[in-house]
Amino acid sequence: MDRAAGLIGILLWLPAAGCTRPAVSRAGPAQVRIVERAFPVSAATLRQSLLAAFAARSQKIPPPFREMRAEELKPPSYPPDWLEGFVDPGEFLKPYKQIPARLRVNDLLLADAGGDRYWPSEYVSSSHPAQFRCEFILHFEGVPGGGAIAQVFEKAPAVWTGMRWTIGHAGPGRYRDIRFVEPTVRDRLEALRMLEAVR
Repeated sequence: MDRAAGLIGILLWLPAAGCTRPAVSRAGPAQVRIVERAFPVSAATLRQSLLAAFAARSQKIPPPFREMRAEELKPPSYPPDWLEGFVDPGEFLKPYKQIPARLRVNDLLLADAGGDRYWPSEYVSSSHPAQFRCEFILHFEGVPGGGAIAQVFEKAPAVWTGMRWTIGHAGPGRYRDIRFVEPTVRDRLEALRMLEAVR
């Protein structure tokens, strides 16, 4: 009886303990909805240069992108509505979703093969950096005169602030405290600098 009561007490305590989560804030440049840059080469050339750099595992690709793979966002693997089920705090993907599907078929996704790669970025939790992760959508558009505009969006940006006690998929225990957040600015700018380096 005492053991059962103790177990009930633990189960009642865990959700309350899980509610005491540290605050998370972004400490980077002022937030912007769209991060983009103009390039003096065609959209096709820019896109192909990036695909070739990833295929060759070029040293011009810096972390965290180096551990990712470049995927073409084409049907049937990526239908026009493929982003609809993803969490998007602040609707930062809305401008991308509003681009007509026919103009998105040459876009690329920098994907994390294991879905478990985190790195220090703009987010902090209490007094220490919160580990960040996302995948990057690269949108390419041609402009008159033969140049291109590249835009970078973050898919499902999230932070890992540490471990916390809660009831999870395997019952009570310590689980990663992972939260969805708004996209970073610094990492999107780094993606544009990477395009500049490989073009």
